[in-house]
Amino acid sequence: MRGARLLFAFVILCALGGCESAELLRDRSASTFEEEDPNSRALAGRVFAGTETVPGAVVRIDVAREYQADVTFAERVAPSFTTSTDLTGIYRFDRAPFRYDLAVVRERDVLVYSALGVRFMEPSVSAEGTIQAWSGRVDVVTRPALTPGNAVALFVSGPDAVGVTNDESGGRFVTFRKFTSVVTVHAVEYVAREGLGAAVREGRTDVRLSAGGAAATAIDLIPVTRTTDVVVDATPPPGFAFAGPIEVVMDLGLRTSAEPVARIAAGTSLKIAAVPGARYAARVRAHAGAAVSDSGLFFFDPFQTKVTIPLPTPATRVVPIDDGVSGPPVAETAVGQTPAVGAVGRGVHEHVLAPAGGEGPTLRIVTGEGPVAVPDVTRYGMPRLTGRYTWTVQRFPDLRVPDALSGRDARVAPQSATTSPRIIVFP
Repeated sequence: MRGARLLFAFVILCALGGCESAELLRDRSASTFEEEDPNSRALAGRVFAGTETVPGAVVRIDVAREYQADVTFAERVAPSFTTSTDLTGIYRFDRAPFRYDLAVVRERDVLVYSALGVRFMEPSVSAEGTIQAWSGRVDVVTRPALTPGNAVALFVSGPDAVGVTNDESGGRFVTFRKFTSVVTVHAVEYVAREGLGAAVREGRTDVRLSAGGAAATAIDLIPVTRTTDVVVDATPPPGFAFAGPIEVVMDLGLRTSAEPVARIAAGTSLKIAAVPGARYAARVRAHAGAAVSDSGLFFFDPFQTKVTIPLPTPATRVVPIDDGVSGPPVAETAVGQTPAVGAVGRGVHEHVLAPAGGEGPTLRIVTGEGPVAVPDVTRYGMPRLTGRYTWTVQRFPDLRVPDALSGRDARVAPQSATTSPRIIVFP
């Protein structure tokens, strides 16, 4: 096809009297594709611990091992790419390979996402982080006053809201992101002896708060008229047993401002007075020895007659341990000079390698199904992995690609299952 186009161009040139210029023809035959837009290589994002951003974390990218086509690019631009997050947890690379491994380093903990291709990535380093917020005291008066024997629960919502805490004197403190913020404060009156599920009235109002300041507000309460009965059920995976009751919580759109509704056994009918705008979530765990199955935060519609909470099974480890082969619960397996770990099971896997004796760095690798090479941690300024390490695999069955384990609450909301620890030995 290209040859036909060149012949057509030659005929046109001859018709215009340009046959004598072979050099011109050669110039016209050069590629007409535009040069690569530098912005197509940019990579940016934030690092999260739960809902909190992480300042001062070291972020590094390397060409993914299985995508060596980018090696030339990496050698031309820089042999490695390293930066750190700013005070708001943001990092940025102006140029990055199309396929790369992204590592976040904090103290002696290394988290590596394998073979990413996205241009915006928010790594999640842990389920919870230190709350970074301002606080101010709020004194709430309800209208009408609470009925004797009833109590009130306070919630907050809004883009700057974080939560509500109590101090030793019984005062209520609201936490928020900006020095001065407008926060929606919700009040839910309920029968104290029955718990939050027995809500009778609710109301809300906007309050302007400043760090270290105090505010007083009155909230008009209106009756909660809708009630529902829902059966909350769950079945542990084969060989697993429940680690405790099902925990049901409620919030007004903000997880960090949630309150417990009930702790019930599986299959129990729960009566809920449905507060307008409220979210209801259940969580339950099961275990088989040291292996854990966790439902995560399972949000449900309270007007369903029955809710079944899924509990996943752990992944099967491969390379170098095959969990399908019977043996002792803890087995020592040596790995080679180019070690790899792997797991079988739908979803995203996080391999956690922690020193058995407490010495050495902890390495976590987020990847898909199958084996993945253990990265050389010396490139992150850590001593290499040597000696006995415990190896666990956390499987997130509802996630499809490694970069899905990202953003706020990435490790809180999804269901997961974690294998029991096994020992592997690095030479």
